[in-house]
Amino acid sequence: MKKLLMPICLLVLLLVASCGGGLSLSLARPSDGEEFTAEPVRIYGSVSNADATVVVNGAEVDVTHHGKFETHVNLVEGQNTITIEAVLDDERAVLTRIVHFIPGHQ
Repeated sequence: MKKLLMPICLLVLLLVASCGGGLSLSLARPSDGEEFTAEPVRIYGSVSNADATVVVNGAEVDVTHHGKFETHVNLVEGQNTITIEAVLDDERAVLTRIVHFIPGHQ
């Protein structure tokens, strides 16, 4: 019985580990509140599942097989909201960054 119990416990642990967490986004840049003096602004980060669809401010962006994504966004003078969304089946993850564009300011 002990010999059978060990593989069953291992299988349960593997199933729990593979189910945990759900879909998530990580954004390397920009940070919230960041100020820019030139555009376009490079937006890049990663998604926990490379099969997810990633959308930045309404435009779909390519995702590498490692889950990385990158795009560029034009800004308007002043405060800008950048919304990054990842969707896979019924899972959804959203990040929002508020950045400021001050053209020509050094």
